[in-house]
Amino acid sequence: MRTTFARKTRHRGMDKIKKRMSTPPDTTSLRRTAFNETVFLSYSRVDREYVSNLVRWFKGHGVTVWYDHEIDYGKQWRSEILKRLDEASALLVVMSKAARRSRWVLREIDRAKKRTIPVLPLLLETDGIIKQVADLQFENVTGGKLPSLRFCQKLPGFLVNEKGILEALTKEQRDIASRIFVATGGRGLSQGSKGPAVAALQIELLRVGLDPGPIDGEFGKATQKALIEFQRRRSNVPNADGMIGPITWAILTNSSLGDLAPSATADKLT
Repeated sequence: MRTTFARKTRHRGMDKIKKRMSTPPDTTSLRRTAFNETVFLSYSRVDREYVSNLVRWFKGHGVTVWYDHEIDYGKQWRSEILKRLDEASALLVVMSKAARRSRWVLREIDRAKKRTIPVLPLLLETDGIIKQVADLQFENVTGGKLPSLRFCQKLPGFLVNEKGILEALTKEQRDIASRIFVATGGRGLSQGSKGPAVAALQIELLRVGLDPGPIDGEFGKATQKALIEFQRRRSNVPNADGMIGPITWAILTNSSLGDLAPSATADKLT
């Protein structure tokens, strides 16, 4: 009986975690003032390597991030941290086992909550959930992933383009995408194209949550419409042409459901 109860309890716990991971954090209430749109980053120094990559990614896309690495020499570090946190538009928390044990991370979360500063958790390790934010939706970045585009686009100042997305891919991801492009014929596809390469494109579009029509290997209007929607919602291409070359292939094959920005009624695609 005890074993059965324990199993049920663990299953319920995992179900809750999966539910929170499947729903992106609500960032619509970020405090955006004309004076400060800085995002404060709370983390454990054990996770410095990931945090450095994260900060580089955010800053390269227009987001102003502050973390304790930027404290100037001679300043009172404790008062400077609290001052920066109080001025922030949001608190990003990198959750890990080390962060869960960090007194400063817990203090920063408590202070942000008391001052009604939005708290946005990033789950770096599956067993790193911090009790103080366990009731909040979190972004899954386990394994050192960067946050999804849908999450990032709601941060103050975030900008995205095809070049930025490509730069965020690892060498292994780019190499795999290149091999896929070569395997599909090494040529661009557009409306009227036919064959296995088009079927592969349709499958990829379906995988990221778009409707390319039947998987029939024929590049018709439905496939073109889905590709245009992908280019607009994933790569922020306002004048998407509905044609796919090596860049779009690389981005598409390394994208997932969570990477599509919210659709404004599919941007009224025609």
